Amino acid sequence: MFTGASSRAARMLLKSAGLPAGVQIGGDRVSRPKPAPDGILLAAGELGIDPVDVAYVGDSPLDLRAAMAAGSRGAAAAWGHMYDPAERADVVLYVPLQALGLLSV
Repeated sequence: MFTGASSRAARMLLKSAGLPAGVQIGGDRVSRPKPAPDGILLAAGELGIDPVDVAYVGDSPLDLRAAMAAGSRGAAAAWGHMYDPAERADVVLYVPLQALGLLSV
């Protein structure tokens, strides 16, 4: 998981939502913020996967641009408050449950 929020804030939000994340990258762990791909690349590296195999879900145009810059798949979270339908995305998700369709085993 990568977010522009601080690592501390990310841990707090994930804990309060009951969502486990094996890798948590906060914006304070990268030198360049989104739309630079640094956070996605760092998360992929810590997971031991190629960024091309990453689907990055976000509601912000900066999220989608970061995914593109990383060579990852950008999934627009249309339920988010920053969602812009004019922003290029590889896939648009209208409800969070649709994110499960991005997983492959």
